[in-house]
This record gives sequence, C-alpha cells and structure tokens, in this order.
Amino acid sequence: MRNDQRIFNKDFVLLFIVNFVSHAGLQMFASIMSKYASSLGFPDALLGLVVSAYAFMIFATSLFSGSFIDRANKKGLLLFAMFAQPLAVLGYAFLASNMFVLILLRLFHGFCAGLISIVTMAMVAFVLPIKKMGLGMGIYGLGQTIAMAVGPSVGITLVERIGFRDMFLISFVVVALAALLSLFVVPVPTVKTARKKFSFRDLILVDTVPISLLGFLNNTAYASLTAYIVLHADQQGISNISLFYTVYAIVLLASRPLIGRISDRMPLKTIIYPSSLLILVAMLLCAYAANLWMLLLAAVLMAIGIGGSQPAIQATSIREAPPEKRGAASATFMMGQSLGFIVGPMGGGYIASKIGFNNMYAVMSGTAVLCILLMSLIEIRRRRTAASLDTTA
Repeated sequence: MRNDQRIFNKDFVLLFIVNFVSHAGLQMFASIMSKYASSLGFPDALLGLVVSAYAFMIFATSLFSGSFIDRANKKGLLLFAMFAQPLAVLGYAFLASNMFVLILLRLFHGFCAGLISIVTMAMVAFVLPIKKMGLGMGIYGLGQTIAMAVGPSVGITLVERIGFRDMFLISFVVVALAALLSLFVVPVPTVKTARKKFSFRDLILVDTVPISLLGFLNNTAYASLTAYIVLHADQQGISNISLFYTVYAIVLLASRPLIGRISDRMPLKTIIYPSSLLILVAMLLCAYAANLWMLLLAAVLMAIGIGGSQPAIQATSIREAPPEKRGAASATFMMGQSLGFIVGPMGGGYIASKIGFNNMYAVMSGTAVLCILLMSLIEIRRRRTAASLDTTA
C-alpha cells in the first residue's frame, strides 16, 4: 500500500490505461464471437460452448492463481499474460478452422484474460489508498466500461466493412499496444510469507466467499439478461436493440464514480439492498417489455444496480483482507464474477428453451432476491460476531 493518498497517482493511471486499451481490443469481438463461430459453419447447439469456454477458463484461473499471485512477481505475471493474449487474437484470425481449435483458443485466451484481471486488480489494490478503495476501484472499472461502450459497435462496423479476419488483426494491434504499455507498469512489493504445504484452502480466501457470492448472484442476473436480449427483442418485434448496450454503458460510466465514493463512506448493506432491488426490477421489465423504451429503462436500472454493487463488493473483499492475502481475495471475487458469466447464460438458455425468454427473465430475477437474503444473513452474522467480541471484552 502506498503512502500517497491520491487516487490518481502515476501507477494507478498507468494501470488504468493498460486496462482500458486491453479491454478496448477485446470488446471489439466479444459480442460477435458466437456469430463468428456460426460463420465458420459450426452448429447452433455448440455456439454457447464457444462463449462459455472463455468464461470457464477465467473462473479456473481465478480458482488456482489467488494464493500463488500473493507470493509471485506480479509484474512478471502481468507481462507474460499481456504478451500471450495477442497470440490468441491472431489465432482467431488464422487458426480457427474447426470447433476444436476455436475452443482451445478460447480456453487459452480465457487463461490470459483471467490472469490479467487478477494481477492488475491486486496491483491496483497496492497503489490505492485504503480509505478510498471503493472510489478507486469504481474509477478503475470505468476503463472496462468505456471499452464496453465503444468496442462492440466498432467491432460490428469493422466486420460489416472489412470482414472478421481484418477485424481480428486490428484488435491484435490494440491488445499488442496494451502489452507494450504494460512494460512501463511499476512493480508492486511482493509480500513475503512463510512457505507451507499446498492446501486447497489457499486457493481462495474463505472469509471473502460470502461477499463474493453477492457478486455472483447479481452477475448471474446480468449475464442472463445480456446473453439473450437481442434474441428476446427479435421475438418481441423490438428493433434498434443496440441502443440497450449504449444506454447501459453510458449510465454505468456516469454512476460508478459517484456510487464508489458513497461505498467508501457507508456499510456494504446500504449499497447491496437498493442495487439488488434495481436489478430485480430491470429483469422484470425485460420479462414484460412490450417496446424499446421498457428495455432502455431496464438498461438504466441494471447499469445503476451493477455499477453500484460490483465495485462495493470488490472493494469490501480487498479492504477486509490482510495485505498478504489480497491476491487470494481478488481471485475469490473474480471467481464469483466469472461463475456468474457461466451460470447466467447456461442456466438462462436452458430455462428459455423450456418456457421462453419472457418467463426466463422472470425466473432469473430471483437471483437478485437471493442476493438480498444473503446480504441479510451476512449482516446477522456480523452482528453476532461483534456482540460476542463485546461480551468477551
């Protein structure tokens, strides 16, 4: 942790830029990967596997890298992953001739992306002042938000004008630039801990699991919504659905810093309860949407809900972890995020195949209710722990 109490110190700014440029390159094709697989002649039944393979590998990387990152040279790991990532993008352009190769590339890419996310998050935690962690994490996440606002539309436009291969080559140039910028990132201290025998308990920070589950539940709702919103709109006869992503990104961009500042001053429950309620209403609006305006309102509510809850959960996970465990805390948080991106689309797709998209969104809104209930249980446990400490004192 730095003595510098400013959020915008030079180390944070450089990590922010690297994060933004990297995600800008990846967002160019993230929303059209299933379309790319379809263009190669892969069957529709396997398109979901192409998407979920990436998220699964991020989850696996988060699971097995947390405690290792705490002891490792973080800049060395960052450089390895940043320079390996462009190779995966090149592979999409030239090697993805069959389903097996494409899935291998997605797994390799997911490994790189997962490692980058965990390492950069752990590095950001070291360069941010502890009292401004929530605001700092919210600002840091804006890099991904801006990339989300710009990348998909740029990628879709490039595919329409120059095709998939040239779009991947342009994306390669962008992520390669991010790799070069990462060379200038200043190393953060490696916390020295006594070596001990490997244990699966070291893979995650157990104390952070309940808080990370909050992120998992809300992210499951978000992932199930965004994975099928285009198909849902088509079935409802609603056009211009691309505005959903634009509105979502703009509102997320505007709300994250403000809510991040609030989360530094208030307990987690004051953020989770209203955020989860907004996510619940957004899911129900999608379930019963009859026009574009209802979907755009859902985008606004979902953006505020996710923009409020996720940085607060992330900051709380890291703030409550000891310095030598922040890598494991970051990995535990990332596991919740990644698992939501696996369970949301897969669970939502299965439910939709049985009862339709409208009813699927209504069912998946229950994850927001579960998040509220879990937050209540966490608060009850904290009160009991505090009461027992007061009694023993």
